[in-house]
Amino acid sequence: MRRESLRYASRGLNITGQASRRFWSSKTIRPDIVADFANAGAQARVILDTKWKVPRDGQPADDDLKQMYTYNLHFGGHRSVLVYPSAGPHQVPTDQPYAHSASLPEGHTHNCATFYINLFDAQNRLRKDIGNELVQKAILSHD
Repeated sequence: MRRESLRYASRGLNITGQASRRFWSSKTIRPDIVADFANAGAQARVILDTKWKVPRDGQPADDDLKQMYTYNLHFGGHRSVLVYPSAGPHQVPTDQPYAHSASLPEGHTHNCATFYINLFDAQNRLRKDIGNELVQKAILSHD
């Protein structure tokens, strides 16, 4: 993913892996990827977390959605993305807003998306362009 930071330098893309924040007592939370970039003259932040399971019925688990909600709040993201391995054409990416909470400032919105990625190429080798696809389709695609 560092290579993609250089490739998209004009967007001010900065990718941080495994950023950690204190959450409760000595417990920490740590999303896999935090991406900051320029969006219409302002800074935007997208948080990605990879999962190695395929969601049942194409819907993320409640615990995964709550985890991403927490990441958005603690890391200042307005968008988070659950990244799943692709397991067939029935998996449709989604991008839904979280319901507004009265405890958040008026007008504060944030959402969570799902993204499915093929991990292997036609020769069954790990794809070398996964980082570029994540940047283009999961991070910068909704700016």
